[in-house]
Amino acid sequence: MLYTTDQAFDILKENGITSSRQQITKWIRQGKLKAIPFEKNKPQIGYRISHEELRKFIENKKTTREDLLKRVEELEAEVLMLKQQLEDLTKAKKRGRPRKDAGAHATNG
Repeated sequence: MLYTTDQAFDILKENGITSSRQQITKWIRQGKLKAIPFEKNKPQIGYRISHEELRKFIENKKTTREDLLKRVEELEAEVLMLKQQLEDLTKAKKRGRPRKDAGAHATNG
């Protein structure tokens, strides 16, 4: 089955990949989404996109998005941990107490 860019747009929009019809043409021109011009040497008329190519493109985009979301969650957790460590160090410094690990180094030397 071959889709027009309008049909492909509807499918990509349903899958949360894009909300821009122009983005599809951009991906085609960049070679990220494989498509066939309706008429050879006249891509301005439009493109056809195979079901398989569209399926692969969606799978790739979703995997990339899921990987990025997972990494964002990991980084957000790390930021929270670092903020807590900074807060603990700031409180300790205000009290004039050395850090727990700093004291251990001083007595072992």
